[in-house]
Amino acid sequence: MRRQWRFWYFGHNSTSVGQSLYAHLREVRTSVGDRVRAGTVIGLSGSSGMVTGPHLHFAIIPNKADLNNGYLGFIDPSPYFSD
Repeated sequence: MRRQWRFWYFGHNSTSVGQSLYAHLREVRTSVGDRVRAGTVIGLSGSSGMVTGPHLHFAIIPNKADLNNGYLGFIDPSPYFSD
């Protein structure tokens, strides 16, 4: 039996970040077309999919993604975090 997982992609108005992915959500609290800003609750962490416990899988795909980078274009998001 395969468990379904909840995820959400966001497009960004940015010259470098194309999309961000939030996965394994218990609940999504936004809808297609919503504009969100820092601090908006977009979903609740959960354990959807094949996981061992609740967590958030966060990833970034840049506008000019290298789809052959071994991670299907996803990159390390840590340089985009601010203190």
